[in-house]
Amino acid sequence: MSSSPQAAIDAEGHIVCHNTIGTPAPAICAGYARHPVGATRSLALRLVRSGVVALGLVIPPAKGR
Repeated sequence: MSSSPQAAIDAEGHIVCHNTIGTPAPAICAGYARHPVGATRSLALRLVRSGVVALGLVIPPAKGR
């Protein structure tokens, strides 16, 4: 998990969706998953593309809950 796109790219990591931090199902930020460089450098997203792990949609909890 990284806090900036460049740090995530450098570490082959990803950015956690701010709406899912502290929930039972923290998720990769959808914006980062579409980032032209980040999506190709992220180990987690490479594993998804290769079929090693499955990608699931997480609906963030409503604000204030």
